[in-house]
Amino acid sequence: MLLLRLIENWFEPVRPSQNYGRQHYMVLFAMLTVGAWLRFWHLGDVGLHGDEDIMGLAARGIVAHGIPILPSDMLYLRAPVHTYLIAGSMFLFGDSEWSLRMPSAVMGSLCGFLAYFLGRRFLDPIANLAFVALITFLPAMIEISQTARMYVFFVASVVLFGITLFRFERSGTVMSWLLAFVVLVIAIQFHRLAVFAAPLFLYPGLANRSWKQLLQGTIALPGAVVVSELAGYLSHWNYPEESERLVLEEVASQTPFELLFQGNLLLVVAIAIGLIAAVIAVCTIKFERWRSAIPAILLFAFGVVSCATLNYHIGMIALILGAIAWFRADTGKNFRLLVLGLAIGLIALVQYQFLQASGEFAGRKIIGAFVGTPSIWPTLQITTFSPIGAAILVTSVAFAAWHLARKGRIPVYFLFFGLAVWVPVAAIGLFTWYSAERYTIGPLAFFLLSSVAGLVYLANNSTSLTQSMWRSTVGTIVGIVTIAAMINPVAAWRVVRNDYQDHPDHKGAAEYIRQLGLGPKDVVIAEDSIVQAYYLGMVDYRLQNVVGAQTHALLKGGILYDQYTGARVIGSGQEFDGILRKHSGDNVYVISSGQVSDGLMRRNRGNGIAEILASDRLEMVHLGRDGRTTVWRKRR
Repeated sequence: MLLLRLIENWFEPVRPSQNYGRQHYMVLFAMLTVGAWLRFWHLGDVGLHGDEDIMGLAARGIVAHGIPILPSDMLYLRAPVHTYLIAGSMFLFGDSEWSLRMPSAVMGSLCGFLAYFLGRRFLDPIANLAFVALITFLPAMIEISQTARMYVFFVASVVLFGITLFRFERSGTVMSWLLAFVVLVIAIQFHRLAVFAAPLFLYPGLANRSWKQLLQGTIALPGAVVVSELAGYLSHWNYPEESERLVLEEVASQTPFELLFQGNLLLVVAIAIGLIAAVIAVCTIKFERWRSAIPAILLFAFGVVSCATLNYHIGMIALILGAIAWFRADTGKNFRLLVLGLAIGLIALVQYQFLQASGEFAGRKIIGAFVGTPSIWPTLQITTFSPIGAAILVTSVAFAAWHLARKGRIPVYFLFFGLAVWVPVAAIGLFTWYSAERYTIGPLAFFLLSSVAGLVYLANNSTSLTQSMWRSTVGTIVGIVTIAAMINPVAAWRVVRNDYQDHPDHKGAAEYIRQLGLGPKDVVIAEDSIVQAYYLGMVDYRLQNVVGAQTHALLKGGILYDQYTGARVIGSGQEFDGILRKHSGDNVYVISSGQVSDGLMRRNRGNGIAEILASDRLEMVHLGRDGRTTVWRKRR
């Protein structure tokens, strides 16, 4: 009861206008048409990049054998629906980059249409069209729509989950709950990270303050986890066992927590100081006000313990929420929060001095040590999709927090934001510190929806003068410019252009090799054996340091093989030298990869490989259209 009463006191319902006119539908149709054209324009102009090669090889397996089998005879069972869609396109339109990407382009073109139905829940017609524009023209959405990977299907199915969840919020029926669960299962099939959207099942019960819907949502959570585990088991069913992997010795390192709290004495002292400070901050208030202050007290205690144990990400959020609850409780002792703040500052100072003196966390690394768990990196990653949108959202959240502290209520879409955006990215941060940008793209639509809703909230709570300007022609122009800034048209055009300035030219290297007319004794070595296996049929060796190869290679008879293509891995400069000597009388061609970062390239070319590539034993015979992909030939 306390939780639902707190929700009622903090959040107010949102009932946007549904008065859509003919002009709204005309604008919607125009945006969707242009969005579809942008996605298909130049769709097949560049060769495969990223992990499109794996999808292409798996689709070829389906066309040839009916199952997604790779050249190494491994079954590739990730996102099977997506792989079969690609195979169907390949069967109908031929084996080409265009056919591989066509299903993604179609689904990406439909995302704006789905966004229209999602945005109706919180936004008036004009604001909802702005949200559709973001989904339609955002560079990240265009890019995944032009890529033969499952990510656009992942995003689209998560959006559809949101739509069905709002249906469950309205009706509360078992069938609507079951429909939302089925859609989430489909989303998990496309990518297991969709399971982090499952906490949204709690939203209808909280928003409606319904114990029945909250119970139904709670039941769905473990069900989603079970489905995710089954999907993970299926996708890795035919992967090599750990016993088939190369195991390298790793240097053991202490975590900041272990380093700071050796012997647990400092841990006990830090927690004790924090808890005592929390008690001092909330004591001596009148007895009848204790009950209203309980949420604040619990949040303070949790926040202090989190900070004392080097988990400042979650700790500071708990302390901010606790401060809001404390102000709303009207205890008359607000000044005592300074004591709590000083205690946290003292703890942080002691921790900083200790970690700095250890020498283990030089420079910016100490920030990571203080952030703790969950990692803040996934949260920062999702903001890169639209930095202006992130700034608007942060500003609106700060303003909403100030309004809450003054005993007001805020729109319920801020509750939705917490469950739909922050919870998923924070959950990802529980499992990894540095996550790839694509792993945070699942809640992108919810992030953009929250940004637009936050912009409307700021406009509606501005001064009378600003409100009148907002409703005028000037306000319309400002709104359009703001949405354009959130999209970043320059970046969008660069993505739409889809050329070799932004993509590696694996295809050009393969075309050069093919026109040579290789003989049976000629040898092809590739840094990216997967994409070259797609274009050339097969390569003889994969060139990659064992450190980079250990996670996707298997060990047979003391020799490493790439698990996807079966190509033998050259994992060191010594092995590289041996291969060159073995084929001293033959033509040996080495194809570089132009799609990895400089840091990753240095790692992959470590262990003596880079030295041979830079030596005069090889001569460059081809440079790709990207200016990076290179073909070398062994000098005779």
